[in-house]
Amino acid sequence: RYTFDEDSELEDITAGTVQLTLTGPDAPAALHSVCGADIEPGAAARCSPSRASGHRIAGVSAEIVRTDVLGHAGYEIVVAADDGLAAWDALAGAGAVPAGQSAFDAARIERGVPVCGRELTEEANPLEAGLERLISFTKGCYMGQEVIARLDTYDKLQRRLVGLTAEALLAEGAGITVEGRTVGRVTSAAWSPALGRPVALAYVRLAWSEPGTTLETIAGPVEVANLPLAGPR
Repeated sequence: RYTFDEDSELEDITAGTVQLTLTGPDAPAALHSVCGADIEPGAAARCSPSRASGHRIAGVSAEIVRTDVLGHAGYEIVVAADDGLAAWDALAGAGAVPAGQSAFDAARIERGVPVCGRELTEEANPLEAGLERLISFTKGCYMGQEVIARLDTYDKLQRRLVGLTAEALLAEGAGITVEGRTVGRVTSAAWSPALGRPVALAYVRLAWSEPGTTLETIAGPVEVANLPLAGPR
């Protein structure tokens, strides 16, 4: 429903594809070893951040998008479902170490990275999510431009995405309160290996969003902290 004056068709290919995330300081070298020289950082413009390009991994076709979301070079790799195992084995053979969703969530929360379905929903706007770097305030005529421009011009933001540190693991969706009044909600939570304590991302009303502010949850007190909570690892 969000196609804008384009002659295009959308197709959901989820069931027929597999998506792998490769990230970390050695990611470019691992991908280079299975794809070729044009994957190395700076070797080709089509491998710059947010660009997609076609390659072959272990003899199978792959669409690769450079993301760098965790502070290192990062790649989203999409292959046909039947080719997923071949791509996985090739990357593992090149030195990539398997990691699950929990490890990724911990790393992205430490870095303050929002994701669809949690921080990025129809109830949130890009300015609240801290995505100013991805917004053009000079480009004309794109969907949502007027809303974003008004929020920016008249300083109308009511809340923003913040990091939280806690003593106990927080529940996603948990309310955040001040003297019994709800001022925010937890969107993502995890144990942080880098900090050795529970951390979370949450939308909090501006008046209580400054780093160092102590707030309450059902699991106990939390403290607002600067994002990122920890550096890349």
